[in-house]
Amino acid sequence: MDKDEKLFVDLNDDVEHVGQRVALVVAKTRTIAENVARRVNVLISNQRSPILTIEDAIAAKSYFSTEAGTFVRGDAETALKTGVVVEGVADCGHQYHFYMETQSCVATQSSDKMEITVSTQSPGTVASNVAAVLKVSETKVEAKMDRAGGAYGGKVSKSVSQKVYRRRVRRHAP
Repeated sequence: MDKDEKLFVDLNDDVEHVGQRVALVVAKTRTIAENVARRVNVLISNQRSPILTIEDAIAAKSYFSTEAGTFVRGDAETALKTGVVVEGVADCGHQYHFYMETQSCVATQSSDKMEITVSTQSPGTVASNVAAVLKVSETKVEAKMDRAGGAYGGKVSKSVSQKVYRRRVRRHAP
């Protein structure tokens, strides 16, 4: 989980994107939970224009931090000494955080551990994040992966949240 990622929007904080968690409903049955969830009313003031394209993001000066996401492969200095230099602009028309698959998981709890089945390319990271949220040893969390498609990292934390939060309030996930 990104150290700056919020589990929920704080009461007086900005909502940063569609789908950001603002509430969690815990109930004895799914029907009750859905009825309560329908009653949640979120008032958002000072709404800004949505950022839907790369151009919108540039105009709004809304950028991802490259600090945590920077990685290096190879030796650029040596590669540039070959004398072959290619210059230009590439535009792929998509953004880093768009996923094709739905994010979901199944979490079950026994008397001594939580087992999570999730579509992720990093089950170890999922297990570590869940253990941190639950404030338990990583040995008490087992993450399993049946299959995973392409991913951009979001499934490491976002797909497991609602199941894990139920555990924090002492409720079993369905």
